Amino acid sequence: MRKEIIMLRISIAVSVLSLVFIVCPAPAQTNDICILAGAYAPSLSVSNQPAPISVSAGASVQVGYAHRLRLMRSASLDLDVPLTIATHHDEVIGWDMSVSSRTKVFFTPGIRYRLNPQTGISPFVVLGGGFGSFGNAQGHAGSSISLRVERVVSPVLGFGGGADFRITQLLSLRGEVRDFVSRTGLGGTEGRHHPVFVVGFGFHFN
Repeated sequence: MRKEIIMLRISIAVSVLSLVFIVCPAPAQTNDICILAGAYAPSLSVSNQPAPISVSAGASVQVGYAHRLRLMRSASLDLDVPLTIATHHDEVIGWDMSVSSRTKVFFTPGIRYRLNPQTGISPFVVLGGGFGSFGNAQGHAGSSISLRVERVVSPVLGFGGGADFRITQLLSLRGEVRDFVSRTGLGGTEGRHHPVFVVGFGFHFN
């Protein structure tokens, strides 16, 4: 319980800090929208056990909006508002059949610090706080059929980094890695970490 309270306070502090930067005047105001996606390569395993066939696959999608707050000599400080959805699906087929599907939704507004925003390659780091929605559905068919569906909403701390590779003044290729930290045991995972790897495009405008 104490760790959850600490995580909630950190998430609120990051969100408040973002709002403080919004109301402060900025010398230049530019925006960008990103559409990113990633996938886990499907895996198939076959054995002589009672459950001989196992299939696993996953995917993630992220959309985001960023607004420049401060432009410095070789860096910029931006408001970062991402929405990330990650799914993972497992099937085990044998004498019995079991299916597990996990869906995670993260909303973690925060701050992005970008180096060389005016150049062709621009790396950045991000830090944010907000909430995650963790869904877990499990089904089993054998001598009997059972289905269990649950969803939990919990505070989440998000951080990561990536880079923009400018194609034109208005379009960039973007790669990004984020890790969302929650309390343990959410979304069908035993740990606290929920990493996401995505690539896609960024659209830049004033």
